[in-house]
Amino acid sequence: MGTMVHHVAQCSGLTSVDCVSATDFLLHGAVCHPYAWYEGVRVPPPGAVCTFGPEDMESHVYWTPTEPETVCASCDVQVWADRLRDKVRAAVEASLDGAERARVLFSGGEDARAVLGLVPDHVSCTPTTVLGHKNREYRLAQWAAWGQGYELDWIERPDGYYRSSVADRINAIGPGWDIRHMHVFGRVAEPLQDADVLLGGYGADTVFKTHYMTNMNERLGRPDRLRPPEPDQIEALNFGWGTKLFRREVVEQVRERRKKHHERLKAHRPKTAGNWHWLWPLRPRAYAQYITSVRIGPRMVEPFLFNQVYQLAAQMPDACRVNNCAFRRAFAAEMGLSGWMPTSSNAIPRLGPRAGALYKLGHRALWKLIKEVQGIDEWEAGSWSRDHEGWHPVDPARHFSKRGHKHLSNQLQTLLEEKSPEAFFSDPKVPDAMRVRALGVGFTAEANSI
Repeated sequence: MGTMVHHVAQCSGLTSVDCVSATDFLLHGAVCHPYAWYEGVRVPPPGAVCTFGPEDMESHVYWTPTEPETVCASCDVQVWADRLRDKVRAAVEASLDGAERARVLFSGGEDARAVLGLVPDHVSCTPTTVLGHKNREYRLAQWAAWGQGYELDWIERPDGYYRSSVADRINAIGPGWDIRHMHVFGRVAEPLQDADVLLGGYGADTVFKTHYMTNMNERLGRPDRLRPPEPDQIEALNFGWGTKLFRREVVEQVRERRKKHHERLKAHRPKTAGNWHWLWPLRPRAYAQYITSVRIGPRMVEPFLFNQVYQLAAQMPDACRVNNCAFRRAFAAEMGLSGWMPTSSNAIPRLGPRAGALYKLGHRALWKLIKEVQGIDEWEAGSWSRDHEGWHPVDPARHFSKRGHKHLSNQLQTLLEEKSPEAFFSDPKVPDAMRVRALGVGFTAEANSI
């Protein structure tokens, strides 16, 4: 047993790649629980204690996110907001007990502002952003930090950062995770070593907002609207054109694994299983960000992933998530002046859903005009550099030795239906994200390297 799947595989000798898991990862960015990248390795259930006998292992589950009867009912949002603020505050304060210096990974978004606002005054804290250059994203984060009484520290993300050290990246977090979401890695992480504790806002979007909700209508210029539950609809599962790339019998096994996992989830979340498919266990596609952060060096704290906070999310009615109702009420006051300042997604935390929707609509039209007149590229104004989402092209030969490149091609060939690995990487119809994820197929546990 271990925290790194490739270490478990290497130590046990169970290093044969599970073709179904690898195909699942290429299609969906995550391997379906309880399977792992390797055929003989399994992931224990969350909320469990594992006991080991001479020949077997048994898992004793002590908590599941059981769906409350009130999950679809109207509710007093303020009550849930107060509970959310109290739980997250307790998580932050407990994490900083005895710490002298902390850093908050500060994008300037709502989640980072909420966490920064809960840091006790006696702790020396520095909000820190990582960006390629000082663009609109930087200015918004800087204003938000000023609005909360702090000076923003900027760590420069070098050009080509996301394409650098591909082998080291995969080795750091293991195969089966999307290296595009390793935002703080290598020398970018070095300036963070002076902190006792690093704080982040990871998980807030997925468990307290509508990021993975299927029963929610986005309405341009108007507040979002909650629909009746859709327990069988799963957000962002790729069973369309992309499945034709891979061996049919393997794709069918991927489908069956996902169905079985969903049926297990419906046993304790019969109405909202569609919203919780990615959340129990928590395996969203951006999870590599969290895995990387906890390996930086200083203690990494994500208060929205604390047990009691997560349990609160499981009990919270869906109405509290739409339009960020509970989140906004929970943390607006702690944000201070920054609560009235826009985020990079053009949201103003202190505004209600109607005023916020109108502001976002107006700002979207204004920003579109500015981009057309001044020719500003979206990459130049946002969080990510050009090589984060889209690589043009994805060329394995740039990142692998001849031996590693050959291993990647051989492994990928076992997954593909008709295309050659060369055609897979060069075909513009294959999504860039899938081609980047495919680099992980070249990982070898035996050598613990690529």
